[in-house]
This record gives sequence, structure tokens and C-alpha cells, in this order.
Amino acid sequence: MNKLAFVIVLAALAAPLAQAQVQHSATSAWVTVDNFSLLNQTQAITTPTPIYAPPMAGLYRVSYYIEAVGTTLTMPPPATDSVCLTVSWTDDSGQAQYPIGFSICAASSLGNNGAPYLTGTGNVIVFRSKATPINITAFASSNSGIPATTYNVTGTIERWTTSTN
Repeated sequence: MNKLAFVIVLAALAAPLAQAQVQHSATSAWVTVDNFSLLNQTQAITTPTPIYAPPMAGLYRVSYYIEAVGTTLTMPPPATDSVCLTVSWTDDSGQAQYPIGFSICAASSLGNNGAPYLTGTGNVIVFRSKATPINITAFASSNSGIPATTYNVTGTIERWTTSTN
């Protein structure tokens, strides 16, 4: 075989190998899709309140901050004051709920005005496959049974996304 024929055959065999080495990479990350804020609440939120209506199925993360501030919170310890949040959604099995509750001794933390306060933070991973919103309920209470004067619930909704480069 002459040199020219050998080079042509070698080039023909190498071309598919060069194409096969092209790699595609995927990037996954949480992407913010919405925020929610329920400020200066003085009554319990007992009816599930929509915080986001996902347009598509997928994994969502609800990151939250809940805070109760008020002079009706009891001091000194031992106190059983609490501020509670429930996130609910519908997944493939039906209705799924994840209750999030905080009970913090009010005496362990004093606000700027000397009033006790409670806070809690965290996140919940939600798989949403049905065409229903992500909801919350919330309340704050003290061991005397009197609700805290005011509480706030704020947060962010993120969706898990994967993109191919």
C-alpha cells in the first residue's frame, strides 16, 4: 500500500474516534423562582395558604424564616412558647405534609426592647407532580395559651434544574 492510500485509510478511521470524544456536561443547581412574605401576622394561618403554584413537576426547596415577637411570650424559663410552620403539597402518593415546629425558651433571647422573641429557620424539599400549589399554615403561642402579639413568615422557593452544555 502506498503512503497516500495509508494516510487516507487512517484519516477515515480516526474521524469517528475524534467525534466520539466530544463530551457534554450537565450542570445542576437550585434556581430561585419566587419569594414569599407574610408580615405582622396577629392570627393563626389555619387554612392552607398558597405561597407558590409550580408550573411544572419537579423538586422544589422551600427555605423559610419564621419569627414571633410579643410581650405575651412568657418569661422566665421554663417556658413552652412556640412558633410553628407547616408546609404542605401534593405529590404522587396524594397529600404530603411536613410539619416544622420550634419550641424555644423565650428567656434565652430578648429583643431590642427587652421583649422575648422566637425564631426558626430551615428548608423543606418538596416533590411536586400534581397541578396544585405549595401551601403553608402557621401560628405562634405561649404556654399561657395567648398567641404572641406578632409573627412573620418569609422565605424563598427554588427549583432544582439541570442544563446540558
